[in-house]
Amino acid sequence: MEVSSGIGLVLLTILISIIGYLLAKRDDAQESKIIQLRNDKQRAVVGVRTELQAMLVAQRLSFEDKTKAFDATIRDLYLKHQTDVEKLEALQREVDREHYNKAELDSKLAELKSTFKIGFTSLSEQLSRLSEHLIEHMQNEKIK
Repeated sequence: MEVSSGIGLVLLTILISIIGYLLAKRDDAQESKIIQLRNDKQRAVVGVRTELQAMLVAQRLSFEDKTKAFDATIRDLYLKHQTDVEKLEALQREVDREHYNKAELDSKLAELKSTFKIGFTSLSEQLSRLSEHLIEHMQNEKIK
């Protein structure tokens, strides 16, 4: 019985060793899968991060390009506006020069001056007559 119990013990030890070996092998396989998945995940994260950074850089460059283009457009429009203002002022001066020549302006001013002089003279005469009539009327009222 001792022999069979020794053989049983040896068989049990071998069986436990085999089970331990198989479990260790399975643990190693699972560990290598976990490491591989972790590495794959890290690579994916790094890849996504790289893509996002590239997209952000492209967006920033695109925005900077658009901003520069917008600034250039504003600058061009301002220069065009300044040129148009200068042309308009020159045109206005020329129109003024052609429309109102000095002799014509002098004659119109003389006519206006004589009209005012005649008008004020007439007005002063009428006011004088009105004053005389008022004084006469007031004196007639006092007499009554």
